[in-house]
Amino acid sequence: MTNDNKKHNLDLGKIYIIFIIIVILLFLLSKYFNIFKDSGFYKSILFIYIGSIFYVVAAFYHLSIKDWTFLTAAAIAIPLLIIEYTFSLRGNRFANKYISATKILILTMIFYLINLTILDTIILQNGVSYKDIIALLLVITAVYVSGIADRIMQNTG
Repeated sequence: MTNDNKKHNLDLGKIYIIFIIIVILLFLLSKYFNIFKDSGFYKSILFIYIGSIFYVVAAFYHLSIKDWTFLTAAAIAIPLLIIEYTFSLRGNRFANKYISATKILILTMIFYLINLTILDTIILQNGVSYKDIIALLLVITAVYVSGIADRIMQNTG
């Protein structure tokens, strides 16, 4: 195990145990509570947000460990990718009934920025720069402008 792996307490065995537990929980929730059935806009947004959390965790590991081997990268990425896609793709499909693909993408970017800010400030304790705040405000502005454009198009069409 490299120094960077030790620094982040990276243990692939624990990652796979957690992955297996999450997969079993998802299977049981799907089978007995039908959580992946489309039941509205807010559930689809929640799925997209959960997927973005797993994306940020994967990005954290990929950016923080310097001497990756291909097998280490794949061992970490594949479980996180499967869980992220399980939530993100289903959330995108459900949300597409209510909002446009562009809005889904913008919303996903907002979730990424929020989760990366939480990771950076709370977990890594790096603080937030004014550039981070400006970037988040610009993305939120894009969502607002997109909503206004939709209302204008509905009124003129």
